[in-house]
Amino acid sequence: MLIIKENKECRKNSFKNESIITLWTFAILILYQSNTFLFQNVNQVWADSVVSTIRVGSSPHSVVYDSSHNMVYVTNVASDDISVINTSSNRVVDDIHVGSFPHGVAYDSSHNRVYVTNYDSKTVSVINTSTNQVIATIRVGDSPWGVAYDSSHNRVYVTNVGSSSVSVIDASTNKVVATVKVGIHPQDVVYSAGNGRVYVTNYGSNSVSVINTSTNKVIYDIHVGSGPQGVAYDSGNNMVYVTNAGSNSISAISTTTFIQPPVNNNDNAMIHRDFEGVEAQVAMEYTMVMPQQQMIMKAT
Repeated sequence: MLIIKENKECRKNSFKNESIITLWTFAILILYQSNTFLFQNVNQVWADSVVSTIRVGSSPHSVVYDSSHNMVYVTNVASDDISVINTSSNRVVDDIHVGSFPHGVAYDSSHNRVYVTNYDSKTVSVINTSTNQVIATIRVGDSPWGVAYDSSHNRVYVTNVGSSSVSVIDASTNKVVATVKVGIHPQDVVYSAGNGRVYVTNYGSNSVSVINTSTNKVIYDIHVGSGPQGVAYDSGNNMVYVTNAGSNSISAISTTTFIQPPVNNNDNAMIHRDFEGVEAQVAMEYTMVMPQQQMIMKAT
């Protein structure tokens, strides 16, 4: 009887173990089919996964990549410095002290320069990426925020939140050569190589100012959603994308080509020709303002 009882107990435990293994196999199968993995080999790196966490300065904000030296530059707004990261080792190799509350950052690949906006100092720091030294400090408008590099004219465009303007810097001399009035509280800025224009988001005006980089004048404003902030340029499709923080939306703007608006949105869409030049000649370019937007022509 004892032997039989032990055999029964063994079979019972074996059944439990088999049940547990079966349940685990079933669970892993479900996780696999849903692209979720419970276990991971520590020596294996999966695509689109965090491979490293790098300690930088206090309150890091903006980041830019230096393709010439394979370095990443990070603005640390609370510690007033720039962390330089070697992308081969994912380690900080340098810390560069700049102005107060550094925010925006842009890279000039032609001259190996990085431009940093210092919000509280009302300045822009110019860094030589070959030496990681600040080689110039440029006085701009009140509360500089965003920054973009125009590779065609070798200029840097800086948004000044406090003075509702854009400072234009000649990258050859590091001097401000123009100040362009835009909408209220400009935030971010991007350069469109496709049409040689600069797009500026105006948080307080719910608009995007379009600057002709040949004349450094605003040629028109585009009404977008509420509280526009970020802006990006898609060179492949000649589109500018704007984030509207107040309306939880994205405004998509065509920069060069005519787009036929959807039939259902004909009443809401507005096409506006782009007139430029002293004699207001038609430039034979059309800009599509997506539905729910409005364009206002400004005198050049």
